[in-house]
Amino acid sequence: MLTVPPFIHDIMSHGTLGVVVGIILFCYILEDGALILSASLAATGVVPPIVAWAAVFFGICTGDFGIYVIARILRRPMGPVEFKTTTALSNRELFLCRFVPGLRTVAYAWCGMNRMPLWRFGQVVFWSGIVWTAGVFTLIYGVGAQLENLPVYWKLIPVLLVIGLMLWWRRHWRPSFLDKSDDSSNNSPDADGNPHTASDATR
Repeated sequence: MLTVPPFIHDIMSHGTLGVVVGIILFCYILEDGALILSASLAATGVVPPIVAWAAVFFGICTGDFGIYVIARILRRPMGPVEFKTTTALSNRELFLCRFVPGLRTVAYAWCGMNRMPLWRFGQVVFWSGIVWTAGVFTLIYGVGAQLENLPVYWKLIPVLLVIGLMLWWRRHWRPSFLDKSDDSSNNSPDADGNPHTASDATR
C-alpha cells in the first residue's frame, strides 16, 4: 500500500493547488510513488487528469535536473577524487535508463559528473519523461477509472506485467557506459602514476 507522508496529506487538503504542490513535493521523495498517487487521484475524480499528470511530470523532470546539477556542482569539491571517464553515453542509453529500475539516478549523476551538455541532457530527459509518465499514468488511470468493478487481482495484472518487464530488462541490459567506466577504473593510474591492469586486480 502506498504511504504518503503526513505533511503531504496536509498540503493536499488545500484544494486543487494543494494537490498539485503535494504531488510535486512527493516526487522529490518517491518519484514512482508520486506517479501512482497522481493517477489514482485523477481516477477517483479528486483532480482533473491533465492537472495531475502535469504536476507529476513537472516534479519528476525538475527532480532529474536536480540530480544532474548537484552531481555537476559536487564534481570539483570532492577532494582528491577525479572523474576522468571519457566514455560517451549515447542518447539511446540515456533514454532507456529512465525505464530501468536503479539506473536512472546513477545515469543522471554520471551525466552531471562528466559535464554532459545541459541542452543534450535536457532534451533526452524531457522526452523520456513524457513517454514514462504518460504511459504509466494512462495505465493506472485506465485501470482505476474503467475497470472499477473488476476484482483487485485483475487490476493488478497490467501493473505487475510492467514491473516484471522492467526488472527483467534491468537484469539483462547493462549500458555500455557502466562497463566502460569499470574498464577505465581498472586502467586508471595508481598513486605512483603507474596504470592498473587486469592482472594487478587479481593479485
